[in-house]
Amino acid sequence: MSTTAYTSFLPKVSPEVPGCPLSVAEDAVREAAIEFCEKGWAWIYTHDPLSSIANEGIYPFEPPSGALVSRVLQAWYDDRQLVPRTADQLAEDYANWTTETGSPQYMVQDDEENLTIVPMPTAGIVDAIRQRVCLRPSRASTSIETRIYEHHMDAIAMGAKAKLMMMSGKPWENTKMAAAYQGMFQEKIDAARYKAQKGYGRAVRRVAGSFF
Repeated sequence: MSTTAYTSFLPKVSPEVPGCPLSVAEDAVREAAIEFCEKGWAWIYTHDPLSSIANEGIYPFEPPSGALVSRVLQAWYDDRQLVPRTADQLAEDYANWTTETGSPQYMVQDDEENLTIVPMPTAGIVDAIRQRVCLRPSRASTSIETRIYEHHMDAIAMGAKAKLMMMSGKPWENTKMAAAYQGMFQEKIDAARYKAQKGYGRAVRRVAGSFF
């Protein structure tokens, strides 16, 4: 996976925030990239398969370096699609869903670190767990996937400028322009999310159809 440094966004950002240190502008780019990917589902990734372990229901994500899994879109266990559930929903079906064993039917995502499958599998199967996920950059990242840069550079730059111009008391503060850029940034997020959901919906129908 090729990546592009956040500093590559700065020519689109720095001229409109005179006096802003480059390190501060780069931080704003990172924050805008995180928000754009998380809310706009812009970074969809096919996770490497995970092998199941008998009597183990929690499986740590293994995203690319510099990324976190913000959302699991779809998951399968041994080619069976898992149904998303919350802990409260599972509590209605099981006396104690955290210790239930059997053939996995459901998935739970409580954080950005792990996928939980329910019931816990009774046997280990190589590469049994497959996932399509949304990634977001980590706060320690210094770059983002080049595809995101190529397709969404302007949107992320808008978000960065909005964040910088909202900094009260700074020489580059400009609340009027910050509001304008924030509005355009939100429009780009909404458009990216709509496009991703539309494609994700088509993928769901194809997967569901294959089981008939």
